[in-house]
Amino acid sequence: SRFSQSSLAKLTTRESVAPGNYKMDIYTNNKLSGSWNVTFKEAADGRVLPCLTPEVANAIGLKTGEDKGEKDPVCTFAKELAPGITSQTQLSQLRLDLSVPQSQLISRPRGYVPPSELDTGASLAFMNYIANYYNVAYSGQNAHSQRSLWASFNGGINLGAWQYRQLSNMTWDNNKGNQWNNIRSYLQRPLPAINSQLMMGQLITSGRFFSGLSYHGVSLATDERMLPDSMRGYAPTIRGVAATNARVSVMQNGHEIYQTTVAPGPFEINDLYPTSYSGDLDVTVTEANGAVSRFSVPFSAVPESMRPGTSRYNVEVGKTQDSGDDSMFGDLTWQHGMTNTLTFNSGSRIADGYQALMLGGVYGSTLGAFGANLTWSHARVPESEAQSGWMSQLTWSKTFQPTSTTVSLAGYRYSTS
Repeated sequence: SRFSQSSLAKLTTRESVAPGNYKMDIYTNNKLSGSWNVTFKEAADGRVLPCLTPEVANAIGLKTGEDKGEKDPVCTFAKELAPGITSQTQLSQLRLDLSVPQSQLISRPRGYVPPSELDTGASLAFMNYIANYYNVAYSGQNAHSQRSLWASFNGGINLGAWQYRQLSNMTWDNNKGNQWNNIRSYLQRPLPAINSQLMMGQLITSGRFFSGLSYHGVSLATDERMLPDSMRGYAPTIRGVAATNARVSVMQNGHEIYQTTVAPGPFEINDLYPTSYSGDLDVTVTEANGAVSRFSVPFSAVPESMRPGTSRYNVEVGKTQDSGDDSMFGDLTWQHGMTNTLTFNSGSRIADGYQALMLGGVYGSTLGAFGANLTWSHARVPESEAQSGWMSQLTWSKTFQPTSTTVSLAGYRYSTS
């Protein structure tokens, strides 16, 4: 017979996979990790099992693959990567399921995509436009006609990671002729390694802490679109302790927004999806023996609030377009989430004859979110004495349930010397 008994045994087992390479969807603890080429080899016991490279082990979050993300051709059987790992193959669906103890996984937020899986997309050019044509004719002694055309164009070119964008409009009148207006044109490139966006050309400052300016220059800033959905916006970190394998449920305003299972010992939940800016989180821990414990986490924030341990920065340098002298300037802002309730703000603006410094923060509590920013500025005015001044800003915001009514107050004070 052409088939040995071992070959027939492989075809009749549940994991009837022939040795070779397969493009598989890998699920880790029932969550899709990604798609990779997986090598199946015959183990010492005669079974054909998946063999994972360090690149794949790192991508799916195994601690054994940490700092080994190079494309090493040498692979290791999944069951030998770490204690307690088991695998199941569904060849008809090209699916590989891995069951991995939580202690063997690197903590990664929901929705995480490995950098190796990111794609810049196709190289292409596009153009969006809006046009309006107007025509009116007058009869009688002063008979005449008036015709006009207005069109707006928003186009761009994508070439690899580089993206060119251009916004312009055109006006035409039968009496005045036509005019072309170039509103903005700039070049941008994403930098996933630092979750940032680089932009060059005709830009507008963020206006987060200083007045907005149109300028020709360069901008480098944090881009939250590069983060997983569960790490965008603000949400507090939940910490607790479980005595057994326990189920943790998180409620906000009467709705369950999160549920997970944790191992005995301390646990931390830091990947909640952003919801409203107010409404304390009610946490319920249900132990394996039926014991239940509850606690609350205060949740009150404003758009400037940051998650604990996260930062956001913005660097802008260029020549202003708003002022007649096209003066050089530079902006720098930085925000950092200190704790669940405290966010630190800082920034500076420097130009010829002008300097400004800003410090402040946001504090969230059960009474609402309190914000305070203090800005000092110094300016040398032509044909006048130099002037310095302070601006203080105080804000308060709170959402009242169950009507979801938000009340916000803001106060400003200016002083000069």
